[in-house]
Amino acid sequence: INQAELGYKVILVPLEMSRVEMTSRLMANIVKLDVTRILQKRLTQDERDMAARKFKKWLRKVKRAGGRLTVFKPLEDVSIDDVFSATASFDADTVIVDYISLLAGTDGDDNWKKLGAVARVAKINAESTNRANVLLCQVSEEGKIRYAGAISEHSSQSWVWVTRKEEREKQVG
Repeated sequence: INQAELGYKVILVPLEMSRVEMTSRLMANIVKLDVTRILQKRLTQDERDMAARKFKKWLRKVKRAGGRLTVFKPLEDVSIDDVFSATASFDADTVIVDYISLLAGTDGDDNWKKLGAVARVAKINAESTNRANVLLCQVSEEGKIRYAGAISEHSSQSWVWVTRKEEREKQVG
């Protein structure tokens, strides 16, 4: 959202969520509403009107800045090469893949090796296309990348977020 507002062309590739779920999450963030209420279609008419107004305003802001935010949801199981081939024509500044462990071919006993290879391909692709490829992956409670330390080794940069223990134990609806 922030990159698009700054004028960057961003493609988000959700492998875990549906297009509706991801779009609802983005809209909730942009218009400051609860994503669950959006997904369950429990907004009042006033809230829907306000959301539409705020979202249109945000779209105009992004367009003025020259940015774009595209949700590209593959209809089938895809590899990292498939993702980059399918999104090449969008001429993006950033491609975000939401959970690389859900890419085709990353399962099995040697998934650590396969995930490391995904990160290597993404790094090479980023260099050849002059863009940022952001790969989301899971981390342990200690902040270590799960399954494949090679993901971090093949990355130019890594950011790790770990939820505090109190937050992990909090009951959610």
